[in-house]
Amino acid sequence: MRRALLIATAVLTAGWFALGVRQAADINAATSIVSGGRHPSLGEARRVRGLLNSAAVLNPDSTVDLVRAALDRDQGDFRGARRILNRVVAREPDNLAAWYALGLSAEGSRATGLRALRNAVRLAPAVRGGG
Repeated sequence: MRRALLIATAVLTAGWFALGVRQAADINAATSIVSGGRHPSLGEARRVRGLLNSAAVLNPDSTVDLVRAALDRDQGDFRGARRILNRVVAREPDNLAAWYALGLSAEGSRATGLRALRNAVRLAPAVRGGG
C-alpha cells in the first residue's frame, strides 16, 4: 500500500512538473510573438490567445496577464489592456512591470498614465551615479 502511494505521488509530481514546463513554453512562445518588434497579425493574435489560455491553467503568476495586456495594446485595444492591468495592480500593488505596462497602455486616459508613472517611480530602484 505504501509503495502504491509513493508511486502515485511520483506520477502526480511528474505530471505537475510537465504541466509547468508546458506552461513556460507557451508563455515564451506567446511573448516572442508579442514582443517581436511588430504588431501581430490576426492569426498570430489568435495563436497567442490560445497559448495564453493554455498557460493560465493552474498558473497563479501575473505573467499571462501582462502578455495578454501587451497583445491587447499591440492590437490597439488600450481599454482592454488597462482593464487587465488594473486587475493586476489591484492584486499586486508592488508589481513594477504591471505599473510600467499600465503606463504604456494609458493612451486616452491621462489619469491612468499619471497614476502608473507615480507608482512606477515609487517602485523603481534608486540609480546611483558611478563616480
